[in-house]
Amino acid sequence: MKLFKKSMPNKLLLAVLSASLAAGSLPGPALVRAETADVQSGAAAIAENAPFPPLPEAAEQLKDQLARLRDFVLPADLTVLKQAREKVRGLKDPSLFAEIGFKILQAKAGKPGYEAVTPQALLELVQDLAFDYDPDLNDLAMVRAKHAALLDALVKLSGNPDGMNAIDYGDLYAFAQRYVYNLQAAVGNKNLNAILDRKTISALLNEALTRTLASSDLVVSQVVRGLKITADDLIKVKDRVSVVVDPSGSAKLALAVTVVRSRVEYKETADKYRKKVTPTLWLYGKQVPGNQITWEAVKNVPGVKVQPNGTVTLVSGKGAVVKVRAVLKSLNKPLVDSRTVYLGNASPDKPQLPPEAAYLVERLTQVRDAIRPADLPAIRQARDRIAGLTNPSLIREVWEPISKKKGKKSGFDQVTQKNLLAFIAGFGVPYDSDFSQLEQLRRDNVELLDQLAILGGEPKGMDAVSFADLTAFLVAYEQELKNGLLTGNGKTDAQKLLAILTGTYKEKAWNKVLADKKLKISAILRGLGIQGKDIDKVSTRIAWTVDPLYRARFGILLAYFKTQLNGTTAPAISPDSLKLETLLPALLQEGLKSK
Repeated sequence: MKLFKKSMPNKLLLAVLSASLAAGSLPGPALVRAETADVQSGAAAIAENAPFPPLPEAAEQLKDQLARLRDFVLPADLTVLKQAREKVRGLKDPSLFAEIGFKILQAKAGKPGYEAVTPQALLELVQDLAFDYDPDLNDLAMVRAKHAALLDALVKLSGNPDGMNAIDYGDLYAFAQRYVYNLQAAVGNKNLNAILDRKTISALLNEALTRTLASSDLVVSQVVRGLKITADDLIKVKDRVSVVVDPSGSAKLALAVTVVRSRVEYKETADKYRKKVTPTLWLYGKQVPGNQITWEAVKNVPGVKVQPNGTVTLVSGKGAVVKVRAVLKSLNKPLVDSRTVYLGNASPDKPQLPPEAAYLVERLTQVRDAIRPADLPAIRQARDRIAGLTNPSLIREVWEPISKKKGKKSGFDQVTQKNLLAFIAGFGVPYDSDFSQLEQLRRDNVELLDQLAILGGEPKGMDAVSFADLTAFLVAYEQELKNGLLTGNGKTDAQKLLAILTGTYKEKAWNKVLADKKLKISAILRGLGIQGKDIDKVSTRIAWTVDPLYRARFGILLAYFKTQLNGTTAPAISPDSLKLETLLPALLQEGLKSK
């Protein structure tokens, strides 16, 4: 959308172009530096109907400011603004600007060299300033070139001998910014309905204009005051022109709505799991009363309910994304066209493990890189089978103490056998190089994990548990396995591997880890009543279900040996010398027993 195409007349209404008659400017568009070369090249461009010289880099801030406003013009308001703009271009009577014209003619009186300053020239400048301003302000380059002599003369008449060379886009941007600041101060404690009242708008704009023109540090204001033009002069002209170009005040209101929309801030509050999100709007540091706004979904999303008071609720599923809009009741105009609300596990951010998970990612990467290509198909098959787990009885030994702990307590609705199995099945996904899927798994199950942590005796829930705690827990388990298996014991490599694959040492390792009072996760598991034998039985049963022929486990353990034992003081196992076929009979026999 192009704001200057539509809103130029409103800028005229604000301050008769905020001294455009005196300095070729608007409260948004611009007075530009018109050096001799620029004037000559601009005149040549007009004569040859060629493109105008581009605006300088100093205009970028102003262009950005205008682009922001342009984005907030409502389609329905564009027509109103365009109609007012066309009326500005059709103005024929220079006497509409009598107060300003009189002050300028007084400044010119008796001074030679100012033949370009005439009432008709001033009127034509106003007409041209109502052109269709594109995002790059190319039309303003035309105004600068066409009216360079007039603009230069006006600045010199204000008392600045350097003329337009004394003013650049930075000065205009400063003027516009100060105007916005003063408008905010004028709004004060007025509510939104008062701000958007046609009568109130004029009073607020007049007050902001008066304060801005009184600023001694603004170059544009200095030019206006140098011509003896007062805020009252501008206001009288503004009111007179308004009767012609905007008799109903609709364009003025459209401008006010645009400014308000550009200044409205969106905030939201949410419950712990983001199942319920409540958006609010703020204007100039004050909350817009909820009874002035109606909220609605831009498009209905299954499992999400958007109430008129703004409450957005996730009624089913683990997460959802919905776009909402806020409509001002009094005008039936949207203050916010579309805001994205993330519910549950949905997030605008790509899942990414925190820095404290760096060691965990490093170790997982080392093992993955060491996996033999021949073992990958079996590992991927087992991974897919994990993702497809649906039988809750697979985890009964772990679930029973949790169920007993939960009893009939309230607030633990997510702690179910089905949800716990779904969490375990969530590990059966392909992993990126950064293992970000682990963070997504946490997000998907944060409510379940939080309630488990609280049930296990951690009052802060998952807020007190980090990936550093998970890393410490897994490292401790790994160390216990090493202590029990990999330090000799007179066993052959095949016997050691067989002991690991059949789970001979796992229960002892789990018991030692669970007894460690320094480990936060161990404390939670103890609080839930889970013992080493429970974890061992469940993990063994799941392993047998997803990898009945031990091919996936064998491949992963060989990769692990390569990363963990080579170059250590522990007796090295030679993975390449081991064959699954030689171990399979004993493994199957043990597996049938454990099943």
